[in-house]
Amino acid sequence: MSLDRHFLCRAARIVLVRGARMIRHAIATLLVLGLLSAALAGCGASFDSPTLLTKLRLLALQSSPVNPAPGETATIAPLVYSPSDQPLAFRWSWCPLLGDANQGDVCPISYDDATAMLASSGVTAPLPPYDLGAATTAAFTNPFPPDALAGLCAAGFDGQTLDCRNGFPIRVSVRVTQAAAQQVGTTVVRLPLAAGAVSNANPVPGALSVGSTSQDAQVLDDAGSVSVPRLRDSPLHVAIDESQAETYLGAGLDGGIATLRETLLFSWFAEVGDFDNTRTLFIDGSNDLGGQSTDKWKPPATRVDPRPTSRLIVVVRDDRGGVGWTTAAASLAATP
Repeated sequence: MSLDRHFLCRAARIVLVRGARMIRHAIATLLVLGLLSAALAGCGASFDSPTLLTKLRLLALQSSPVNPAPGETATIAPLVYSPSDQPLAFRWSWCPLLGDANQGDVCPISYDDATAMLASSGVTAPLPPYDLGAATTAAFTNPFPPDALAGLCAAGFDGQTLDCRNGFPIRVSVRVTQAAAQQVGTTVVRLPLAAGAVSNANPVPGALSVGSTSQDAQVLDDAGSVSVPRLRDSPLHVAIDESQAETYLGAGLDGGIATLRETLLFSWFAEVGDFDNTRTLFIDGSNDLGGQSTDKWKPPATRVDPRPTSRLIVVVRDDRGGVGWTTAAASLAATP
């Protein structure tokens, strides 16, 4: 399953149903629907909560830079959770066509056919092999001149109409294996359509903290030095600067150029306990970033789950392909 679809499907359902009440400004509406409609495509009717971490999980893929320039190499890094210390094995690939989201790791066009079609469009540099290796991270070097990609966006590629908002889309896939367990995930990397285009930046969330106000908040660390009560909703906050929701020039309502601000989607994960919201969504002009970067976390009683600590992970995505995450551990107070 595509990571984008896996993590955004449920949020898409919620926001599209409640969108009329949530979004008061037309530009915010377009931004959110653009982010979530793509995630909703192909979603099934049944959803398992993605919040609880119980087994091998591929939670996110991050491209750095988000939009590699011609000749520039992007590093694709995975966020993998596993309760086991057994070694992980990776197998990476890429494809110049997105293909079917349900089979994102299967490229619908052969390497030779893609090479021939791209050569006819003005791409003279050799394509990187589809196989990107078996390292912990993948490296993809962009061989495409922007004008050739812009031409493909206008004319289509292999009979397909392309969605080239924020760049020409390619798909990077990874298969993660640990003993008998396996996870497959994909992400879309968008390549620049104009020379000198500035890449989107990945959001950089800060530390996680617990507490109802800034005065009583305690910063969590990897050692689990902060104790959190069970059977009580504890406000969990991820530090994130206002600048992480970037402003940029994009298409306005009238088709002209407008100054827009990114939407940020927060996905919350824990080994133990439940969240008030599995995802929270910041929309400029509709809500505030401080409120959407906070959730309530409620660990269960000791008799339900006796584990003394819990790993916490928050993934932050913007609506232009940027991804970041932060993680910490919390100790859980004992209960009768």
